[in-house]
Amino acid sequence: MRRGQRSPCGRQSGRRGISLIDVVVSVALISVGLVGASAMFTHAITSLSYARDKRAATQRAGEVLEAVRTTDFDALKTSMESGSGYILLASEPDPGGTGAGGGELCAPVDGSEEPPPDLEVDVQTTLTPFPDSSSASRILCTVAADWDGEGGSAGRVEMATVVSRH
Repeated sequence: MRRGQRSPCGRQSGRRGISLIDVVVSVALISVGLVGASAMFTHAITSLSYARDKRAATQRAGEVLEAVRTTDFDALKTSMESGSGYILLASEPDPGGTGAGGGELCAPVDGSEEPPPDLEVDVQTTLTPFPDSSSASRILCTVAADWDGEGGSAGRVEMATVVSRH
């Protein structure tokens, strides 16, 4: 057959076109790619939320550790020996003059960035004698910050410092 002549089934020979099967396969491949890209974006948003919450909890734990470092050693030792679980920080008034009791361990914010509004950070502290031969002059302070944000972002950050008598 020559170019431009019609075939017996009515189609012009020599012409090429896109069939319906080509279109369906193309749409299916594009759909698979878009589903994969949307899953990637969802994972990226979740990871960013987790990183934001972890940064806020780490910052809060660091603020508490800094406040512990500025607290009088004898006040920390008294609190550790009493086992009260409370520490009076240097920034809080001392109603009894003992250096222990009075308030739950919590650092002043002093203009630092507030945690996201949907994030609750629970901070716990532990004071223990430093495990060495001169533990009477050193205290190990461990701060754990747990968070539970929206969207299932939850975790724990632990930081520690050694406070010694100056």
